[in-house]
This record gives sequence, structure tokens and C-alpha cells, in this order.
Amino acid sequence: MSASDTKIISDDDILLMSRFQKGDIKAFEELIHKYEDKILNTVYRYVGERNTAEDLAQETFIRVFKARHSFKPTNTFSAWLFSIAVNLCLNYIRDSKKRRTISLFSGEDDSPISIKDENAKTASDNFKRLELKIAVRDALNSLPEKQKMAVILNRYDEYSYEEIAKIMNLSLTAVKSLLFRARESLKEKLKSKI
Repeated sequence: MSASDTKIISDDDILLMSRFQKGDIKAFEELIHKYEDKILNTVYRYVGERNTAEDLAQETFIRVFKARHSFKPTNTFSAWLFSIAVNLCLNYIRDSKKRRTISLFSGEDDSPISIKDENAKTASDNFKRLELKIAVRDALNSLPEKQKMAVILNRYDEYSYEEIAKIMNLSLTAVKSLLFRARESLKEKLKSKI
């Protein structure tokens, strides 16, 4: 299943949320089951630490539980959910006042970046790929927090500009500006590596 398949706007989500607002805990469990991996992966890409990502993902669903009555069906559930996760990530970074590293992994483990590439012709090619991955990760981590989150949502989670605007509670123009500045900054930082 591709990332674009995972964010399909669904009337089912709104129905589940409506049932949950009326006290149906099973509906909430279904929403958790549907979105827990997606939220965890997005948060993990942002903070780069498995335990912290798990805590922030869990906190996201706790906040959904507590704020269930504030959800309005005029918004998509996934945009509302991801906006909660994004705000938690931004607050975590702001509060910790430390730079975190982003994982280039899509998910299940914290294993190091693989040096072996079946398509590479030599060990030197493998090393160059590894070097480039590390340079991209470092360049992405050097971006301002909102630019970094916009890039993660667009590049790794494949959200459209409009969806990112809803998730980050920004105007479409602001999202375009964030992504433009981020791309320019990344080009500048990576031009000697490519």
C-alpha cells in the first residue's frame, strides 16, 4: 500500500469519529488501528528516536480521545489527527531545544543505513550512496522545524500542499513558501555532494 493510499479521505473515518463522540470506544479502537503505524512513522521520521516517537504517537491518540468532542466533520479526520501529531512534534523540538536526527528508514526498525545495494557495481558505489543518504539526512535536520516537517509530510508521507496546509494549520501560500525555501536550502547544502 502506497503512502497516497493511506491518506484517502474517508467518510468511514467521520462515521467512526461520530460513533466515538457518542461513546462507542470500539470506533476509537478502529481509528487507532487504522492510523497508529502512519502516525508513528511520521513522528519517527521527525524526531529520529524510536522511544520518543512511540511516546508522541501515543500522546497523539490521548489528545484525540480528550478532544473528541471538538472534532467537526467539516474537516477530514486524518488532517485533524496529523495536525495534532505535527504540533506535538514541533512542541517537543521546541521544548527540548536540541536538534534531533531524522530517520531515512520507513519504519520498522532502527537498523543502520544499509551499505549494500544490489544495483551498485562496486563497494565504492555503495559507499557513495551511504554518504549521500547521510548528507541528505544532515541537510534535512539543519532546516528550521516547520520547513523540516513540511518536507517530511510532502516527500516521505506524500501529502499534497493542500493537505499539508490543513495538517500544519497554515495557508496554502505559506506551505508553498516553506517548501520552496526548504528545497532551495537543501539544494545549496547538497550541491557539493551530488
